Amino acid sequence: MATPIAMPKLGMSMQEGRVVAWPLPLGAKVARGQIVLVIESEKAEVEIEATASGVLRHVYVAVDETVPCGTLLGAITETAAEPFDADAFRAQHDRPETPRTAGAQAAAGAAIAAAPRAAGGARKPIAPAARARARELGV
Repeated sequence: MATPIAMPKLGMSMQEGRVVAWPLPLGAKVARGQIVLVIESEKAEVEIEATASGVLRHVYVAVDETVPCGTLLGAITETAAEPFDADAFRAQHDRPETPRTAGAQAAAGAAIAAAPRAAGGARKPIAPAARARARELGV
């Protein structure tokens, strides 16, 4: 059974990360909790630990590449002799997030603006911070 190593989302605003280093060579034995990857976000450099013990079997993203959160970076298998199809594993586990564009955010704001009011046309109470944000978005 193979275990995926994916680009984590380290914060609400994180959209992508850069692979800084793969400290272990391909084919190296890996213990659960051992550092297998170093990534960089907008704010920090973070060491990623293995979630399973086994062998670092495949690396999908090279050092210095920047990829969206959720992208499959590598795979750990229980043994080196275990059958492993890298392409099929990637198709099954690669789930990069797509960043929201300004157009998508505007469309979401328009959908909220078009939402019907409560029965009788009464206004619902809104927090001051939400009111200010709605004003910023033109909603």
